[in-house]
Amino acid sequence: MNAADCLCSALALNCCQFAFLSQKKKSSPPRYIGSSSYPTNNNNDWMSKLDANKKLRDVVIPGTHNSASSTISKWALFSGVAACQNLTVHQQLNEGARYLDVRICGHKDDIVISHGIVKGGKLSDVVDEVGAFLCDNPKEFVIVEIKDETPMTSSQKHQ
Repeated sequence: MNAADCLCSALALNCCQFAFLSQKKKSSPPRYIGSSSYPTNNNNDWMSKLDANKKLRDVVIPGTHNSASSTISKWALFSGVAACQNLTVHQQLNEGARYLDVRICGHKDDIVISHGIVKGGKLSDVVDEVGAFLCDNPKEFVIVEIKDETPMTSSQKHQ
C-alpha cells in the first residue's frame, strides 16, 4: 500500500452527509444538527488533541458532501434536493468536519456555489469562512476539494 492509498482510505467518507440524527424516543421527531432543538458539540479543536505521533493515514477525517450548499436559497427551484447541508461551512468546521466538498460554477462575472443547475452564494464568502475558522483554530487544518460543476469563462478561471 502506498501513501496515496492510505490518504484515500482516510478520506473515504467524503461522500457521507455530515447531518446527524440524535438518539430519539419513539414518540419524539428526529432532531437535526443546526436546528434549535439539537444540542451541538463544539469540536472546533479536536485535531489539536490528537497524539502528535499519529500519522494522517490513521485518522478518520470527517467530511461533508456539498459542504457549501447551505448558501442555496430555500426559495430556489429544486433547493429541496440541492441544499444538502443546513449548517454553514463555519458551523460544520466547528462541529468537527475537516474535509469540505465544495462545488462551484461560473455565474456572470463571479464564481458561485452550485449543485447541478442550482446556484448559491459566492465562493469567496466560503473561503472567508474557512479562513476565519483557521485563524480562530491555528492548530487545525482543513482539506477543501473544489469541483467545477459547469464550464467557466477564461476570465472566471483566473480569479
